[in-house]
Amino acid sequence: MFTVNRCCIVLVVLGICGADNHHRGKADSAIAMKRRAAILGALISDAMCLGSNHEYNSTLLKSIHSNHAADEFLKPEIQLDLKKLPGDNTNHGDANYLFLEWLVQTHGSQRDLESYLYLHLKTRFTHFPQESSDVHAKAVVDKLQSGIALHNAAADDDEMMFRCVGALAVYEDLEELKAVCRDTTAFTHQHQNSINVASFWAEVVWRVIHEAEEPEMAMLLASQASEDQFIQMAVTKAYAKAKQFIERDPEDPLFLNDIDNLEEMAVMTFGLDGSAQLLYPSVDNKGNHTAGALSATVFLILRHHGNYKAAVKANIIIGGDSAARAIPIGMVLGAWLEFQGHKSDLYHKSDLYKGIPRKMVKRLTRGSQIVKMLNVLPLTSIKHMTREQALHGHEL
Repeated sequence: MFTVNRCCIVLVVLGICGADNHHRGKADSAIAMKRRAAILGALISDAMCLGSNHEYNSTLLKSIHSNHAADEFLKPEIQLDLKKLPGDNTNHGDANYLFLEWLVQTHGSQRDLESYLYLHLKTRFTHFPQESSDVHAKAVVDKLQSGIALHNAAADDDEMMFRCVGALAVYEDLEELKAVCRDTTAFTHQHQNSINVASFWAEVVWRVIHEAEEPEMAMLLASQASEDQFIQMAVTKAYAKAKQFIERDPEDPLFLNDIDNLEEMAVMTFGLDGSAQLLYPSVDNKGNHTAGALSATVFLILRHHGNYKAAVKANIIIGGDSAARAIPIGMVLGAWLEFQGHKSDLYHKSDLYKGIPRKMVKRLTRGSQIVKMLNVLPLTSIKHMTREQALHGHEL
């Protein structure tokens, strides 16, 4: 009798464990796809900015993009590096690609500055100088080679530059992910605002991926968790401006203006207080100074949280340092909306949510290389996917 009961208990336990592993497998595959979508979404969004990054003339931008589809990569007619081709990345995308490349080599086992700067970046810039426009990292490496100490090599510029989206493929723990993003940002930008903003975006996308929180809630909770008044103020401004657009008070001066792109006007109002007003007045608020760039990025995500292409195009038309905004916009909305045809059941029957067009992955110059890297990294590898997802692994 004891033997029979014991066998029954063992079978029941095995059945429970099997069911648990089955559901865990599904959960892992869903999260892996979100991670892949976040990384590819960021780099596609960045590449879409190649033809407009650092251009502040919105009239010119609108005239250029009015003749092109929202998912079409453009040649860099008005970008600083005219040697690039449609589908290539800006300096922001290049920075993220180089970091992803390093992660493939180390699987995140080495996080120290020396490993990243000397064993990877120095080699890349020496042997493949034409493949990257990551001018910030190049400047740091040049300073180190000239004998400047590591802690003095990075600039103290107060800029938003998220250069560690690839960390999502290796680091699962939130605190470790944030630490990696802080360290990676400090390679080139030692200003505390830059470091804290990178940590903020890391937590936002982590919440979207692991807690299934909508971007609106994820950004709000991440700002509260940061306990950083600078970030909380910037996020509060963005939410207030987004609410202003929803309410559309007919007596609001913003909507009395005869302006084609009201979103551009809204973005230009961010970062006008304090020292930022002296450094980046009027149209220059479209730059990547953290005071304006963080608010502008949060605002655009709130405005277009259900449509990846719409968010990307809105960012492009606004102009300025659009690539600085493009990385977190593409990352957060990529994780939330995923790829068209591979969205979660919640969106299968809804036309309100539009994810990343799958064809954009193929059009991205480094698309196939990035997918191959994701296929081998710990948290985005093929082994985490369902059979259906694995069939499309070569393109997503």
